[in-house]
Amino acid sequence: MSDDQEAERRKQQELGEDDFLAYLKAKGVSPECELCSHNDWVVTERITDNYWPVISVATFRGPDVFGGPYIETALMVCNHCGNVRQFARRFILEWKAEKARG
Repeated sequence: MSDDQEAERRKQQELGEDDFLAYLKAKGVSPECELCSHNDWVVTERITDNYWPVISVATFRGPDVFGGPYIETALMVCNHCGNVRQFARRFILEWKAEKARG
């Protein structure tokens, strides 16, 4: 893969706070926290450059099983009560790509 192709692939996978908030608005997600009614969120679309929060979907096979399938997520944390909202990154990235295609 060329450097240009790699840069384009990374750009497509990039999910900024503005993308996340635009997606939520487009989908009609209320900005108010469902627990405390405040609208003061921290958006965490990644932990570090290439690591996102995930939900493990592995079946139980014993107490020491790690790895397996997972769902990459983007998080919103309410600054007032600590409520956490979690969204599958795939849906946000698909929406972003569709929007870019027009």
